[in-house]
Amino acid sequence: RLLESTKVDEIAQGRADLQASADLEFSHAQLELGRYLLTGARGFKKDMRKGANLFVLAAERGNAYAMVAAGQCFYSGTGVRKDEAKAARWLEAAVADGADFSRPEPPAEEIAAAPKPTVAGALWTDPALTAKANANYLLGLIESSKKNLAAAHQHFVAAATIGQDGRDGNYDAARQAALDFALGQGTERDTTKAKEMLEHSRTLSKRLGISAIQSWVQSKWLDEFATADAEELFSNVGELMVSQTQFAIAERMTDKKSKDYNPREAAFWYEVAAENGQA
Repeated sequence: RLLESTKVDEIAQGRADLQASADLEFSHAQLELGRYLLTGARGFKKDMRKGANLFVLAAERGNAYAMVAAGQCFYSGTGVRKDEAKAARWLEAAVADGADFSRPEPPAEEIAAAPKPTVAGALWTDPALTAKANANYLLGLIESSKKNLAAAHQHFVAAATIGQDGRDGNYDAARQAALDFALGQGTERDTTKAKEMLEHSRTLSKRLGISAIQSWVQSKWLDEFATADAEELFSNVGELMVSQTQFAIAERMTDKKSKDYNPREAAFWYEVAAENGQA
């Protein structure tokens, strides 16, 4: 609450409190402090190396959210030397059965004082499932880089469909799973499943947009009266990404040098992309 204040002295007190909690080796404080150090937000001095190290410390104490954060850092080389083997180790620990995604419960008065959603259609997401989805998506990318396409596809599908009706899924994973189904990468070619996964990616992109808008409104970065325009923008971006993916599938299938060369199937995907506005 102090760090979200507009008062300089309260923000400073929030920084001191968070640092004190992290110094006491409270893993959730280490995780939160690491995130601020990566961005330099709220007056923290940006230090990506220290931030990544805090993620590792919290992960070593069994914090599954920190395991995902540490895995992301090793995968991208943020604050540490890029190392896909170490990334995979932390990410696999996060998606393993029994991984600890518990979080401390805020005091009742803080819950009561929390800002209420003001964006039409604001949707609740499960942080634990979102973290697992991100971990599976990165594991899919790692397996893809090693040419383990079947294992990669399984991770992409798991990341895309997690949660009730896949509501907590990863948009990029859904898009990649759709490509796999369309091209038969790591799985049997299945046009129906490819279309279904692309439609799911469209839904997830809209959910992502609503979540972002809600966050912007709460942070006072976006006037509530401008939310309708923002929602329309995110919706249009989702539609564009889906049609671009359909077009990319068709292009791949018309390349005579590609193992996926299939003009008849390409014609279908060109038509679908055209119906979705791809000139």
